[in-house]
Amino acid sequence: MRGLIAELVSSRHQITVTDMEAGLEHLSRSGGTLRHVDQLFIITEMDRKASETARRTFHLAQELGVARVALIGNKLRDANDHNDLEKFAAGLGIEIAAAIAFDEDAHQADRRGIALYDYAPHSTTVRALEQVVSKLEHEFELVPAHQPITSVAAPALSLAADGSSILEGLTPKEIKKRFPECD
Repeated sequence: MRGLIAELVSSRHQITVTDMEAGLEHLSRSGGTLRHVDQLFIITEMDRKASETARRTFHLAQELGVARVALIGNKLRDANDHNDLEKFAAGLGIEIAAAIAFDEDAHQADRRGIALYDYAPHSTTVRALEQVVSKLEHEFELVPAHQPITSVAAPALSLAADGSSILEGLTPKEIKKRFPECD
């Protein structure tokens, strides 16, 4: 799934999607940058280690003031995993953006080093993530460009770990609107 959300969104909009490794190091080091994100997705499987990392990530995001945080359950294998995801989300008070079942196509694409969208563009994972993208388009009032999703997306912005390029591509008016504290 790595990179797929970024491709689906950035190929149609002037936004940045950053796919970070599991763990909290990047969140604590980039707290200033995270204050300006519009949406954080925590992607987790339903094993003990992954769900604990997701829990800690959610709490840290709250401490940093990230207003919109949602959960994506990944590689869910059975009804128990789905039930555990619902209980986990309810316990944290976090929205479930998607519940993605284990997808053999995703597994095979990863084994071959091929983007899932290129390997199986109609897979259950791609369809689930396209629904997440559609919801984001609606919630953020994004107008999709009239171009098909391609496997080679040209991101509009590249967000460095230190946030140095976060303003690239924004007009002065947009910068003032998004970052009013930076007069």
